[in-house]
Amino acid sequence: MKKLVIISVGYNTAHTIYEQLCNILYSSVDIKYYYSSSPPPTNLEVDLILYSSEYAFERINFRPANVPYIIARRSINYHEISKLFKLPKYSDVLLVNDSKDSAEETILLLQALGIDHINYYPYYPGIDNYPKLKIAITPGETEHVPGFVNHIIDIKTRLVDITSIIEILTHFDILDKFANILSAKYIQDIIKLIKTGNKLLKDSSKMKERFKTVINNVHDGLIAINKENKISVFNPIAEKIFAQKATKLIGQDSENFLDDTFFQTVNNPRKEGILKLPSHELLISEIPLYAKNSDNGKLFVLKDVSEIHRLEESVRRRLYQEQNIARYDFSHIVGKSPALQKVLSLAQKMAKSDSTVFIQGESGTGKELLAQSIHNASNRSSGPFVAINFAALSETLLESELFGYVEGSFTGAKKGGSSGLFEAAHKGTLFLDEIGDAPLPFQVKLLRVLQERQIRRV
Repeated sequence: MKKLVIISVGYNTAHTIYEQLCNILYSSVDIKYYYSSSPPPTNLEVDLILYSSEYAFERINFRPANVPYIIARRSINYHEISKLFKLPKYSDVLLVNDSKDSAEETILLLQALGIDHINYYPYYPGIDNYPKLKIAITPGETEHVPGFVNHIIDIKTRLVDITSIIEILTHFDILDKFANILSAKYIQDIIKLIKTGNKLLKDSSKMKERFKTVINNVHDGLIAINKENKISVFNPIAEKIFAQKATKLIGQDSENFLDDTFFQTVNNPRKEGILKLPSHELLISEIPLYAKNSDNGKLFVLKDVSEIHRLEESVRRRLYQEQNIARYDFSHIVGKSPALQKVLSLAQKMAKSDSTVFIQGESGTGKELLAQSIHNASNRSSGPFVAINFAALSETLLESELFGYVEGSFTGAKKGGSSGLFEAAHKGTLFLDEIGDAPLPFQVKLLRVLQERQIRRV
């Protein structure tokens, strides 16, 4: 059997090339590999020598007489280069290899493959002048990466190029035997790369659509300006505010559309302010966009001030409604006196009824505590418990607060009118405290409501 010897400076390179050639040649050629710290014996019988690089040929003194040799041409391990596409444009990186020639050759190969969005700086053992960068790319030579590097991207050892493999097969006169296999392997790799590329493209399209859906469905206007000062996002709410179409503005210089007043609004430490337009008042917030700690533009969030007022009112109304709950029940009333036990027994019976309950007692004796307990023991416990103190309401507001009012009933009345506390307590309990302080004419109206169980807004 013909014998092939691989000679390399480092173990990783020698072993990777050995596995690559074994995968192609199977058992047709006897393959061995050696490296600088484990050199071949001087009496080694061999039919062909494959040096991994010019550097290996010069450094390792193994030249058997009359034995032909090939200095391998090597290509980037394209299975690993997808890692490099994640680096931002213009990233500065060290390209680390075991020699000056190898480092420079790897840089040229990467650039030839179109991976030229990165600024490469060669680094190898013995180099004197180099930048101290935080990112390093290396083709399997991680042991040579300097200690100050934070992020190492290992694209694995460079493989023997197909042209050198054809030279080997030709030398052993087995090219015809392995040509189809070799071609099939490379086509298989290409198909895998195409599948990977299609998957990445599909995933990217899905992410883009999700991002677009989020942008188009938020309730605020969004305008994004990239670092080239061009508009990159202009969502439907922004279109509505400015009566402009995104298709017309995307890609345009921001100064052509947004005037100085817009940018001055957020030119303050809080990066927000109110901009007055003919038909709107906008609260504008500026948010910086970053990519890998570098400035990537700005995002402006536009909120309609009238919508903010509406939301505040809605929150206040909800908080008010949330306060209409009864926090106490009969277990919170502690006492053993016969009088108290009689009151509690009667109250528990009344809780089973929908009748109006009259609770009389001095201030501080716990009338509301008892009212809440009755409410929580009743069939209306899941409804609101609304308490009103007549001593705290002015006579002019009394009827509108309790019964509500219709639109235009008085100056300052809300459009559409407003419900009163009787309506707020619907399917629950209304606790009327200090009812004796209510004006007598109003007590007559209140008595009718309690009898008829009906109200009419003011």
